[in-house]
Amino acid sequence: MAGLEFGNLSHLGRVRNKNEDFFAVYDTPLGKLFIICDGMGGHNCGELASRMAVDEIRKMFLRVNNNTSPATAISKSLEVANNAIHEQGTRNSEQTGMGTTAVLLLISGNTYVSGHVGDSRIYRICNGRIERVTKDHSYVQTLVDRNLISLKDAQMHPEKNKILYFLGQGHEMQYSIQGPLPLQGHDKFVLCSDGLSDLLDDQEIFSITQSNPPQEACLRLQDLALKRGGHDNITIQVVQIVGNRPAGHNKLPLHFNSTESSRSKTILNWLIAIGVTGAALVNAVGILIGAKIDWTSQNNRHGSETSMVNVSKPDVQQSGAATNGSTTNLSEALERTNDDTIKSYRDKKIEELKENYGHVVFQRDFDKVGKEINEKNTKSEIDIVFNKTKESFSSKQKNQTAN
Repeated sequence: MAGLEFGNLSHLGRVRNKNEDFFAVYDTPLGKLFIICDGMGGHNCGELASRMAVDEIRKMFLRVNNNTSPATAISKSLEVANNAIHEQGTRNSEQTGMGTTAVLLLISGNTYVSGHVGDSRIYRICNGRIERVTKDHSYVQTLVDRNLISLKDAQMHPEKNKILYFLGQGHEMQYSIQGPLPLQGHDKFVLCSDGLSDLLDDQEIFSITQSNPPQEACLRLQDLALKRGGHDNITIQVVQIVGNRPAGHNKLPLHFNSTESSRSKTILNWLIAIGVTGAALVNAVGILIGAKIDWTSQNNRHGSETSMVNVSKPDVQQSGAATNGSTTNLSEALERTNDDTIKSYRDKKIEELKENYGHVVFQRDFDKVGKEINEKNTKSEIDIVFNKTKESFSSKQKNQTAN
């Protein structure tokens, strides 16, 4: 399975008074899923539509299993999101016509699958060149397809933001799926809303992304768009393939972001909490009987003040020979087991909060709660923070529903 590094951010821009973009990154049973949605509609409907789309896609991927094809999962998630947003607009006259674009990139094993609706884009950088993975569902793109205007003319066309399809459109909505297609060892992908692609051409996106690590690339792309006016919200995710690794257990969600920036994440193999406990005990018993069992974990993560708490369960790598001839005595193994049990309990509680309230609570709130929970060393202390937070988040949820 391909290893990944990624960065992401979202910026209000210099003209808009609210950010209607929404992005997320999830670890799913089928692989790593990256999403950007760009909402539209008055009375804050665009912001609601983009958040609803991400949440509906998330819930759909919670229901898939390893027998579901990646393309089918993406198709189903777009259809479910479209129906949910359309029904919401039908029930409320002020929300009629609300909708959102969407781009999804699923890294599944050593392949990738993409899906999109509207004019948000995915670019792929491979072998020294850039290509568009997606083709805009827009009026101007139809003119290009008919050879009536060039791509250069399309960039300046007065109706370039007139889209044909969007989530929330109802039965008229159409989407496009690409893949699965093979990954190369150093591929990079750029997902973005039109707040970026309207202001930078393909070669500029290539040059900046090719020469910078993911999060730095996001920042440089954003800065150039802002220098050129920043007339719309700007949302970017850059994904870099960093080699191959064995396929591991994936649990959703790994990382969830709203419209605030996060630093790049290096995604390697992690230890499953249960596996940690079992491996530690087996290792200790193995010493007593002369067995040599090696288990290793890797956790290379870079965070920022605005990045969400990482609540993924790590994976176990186990082989038949001890690394560097190392040994572990029984007391050390049991001590490590207890530490891992508490860590697992912390992660479980954070994960439960995110699963139930990720669609109504901002990223900064999860950051604060995650930090507080991770400072606690007993289950009772963790439960106190968890119950207090649950009550607070439930109140916010009720207030949003009432409004």
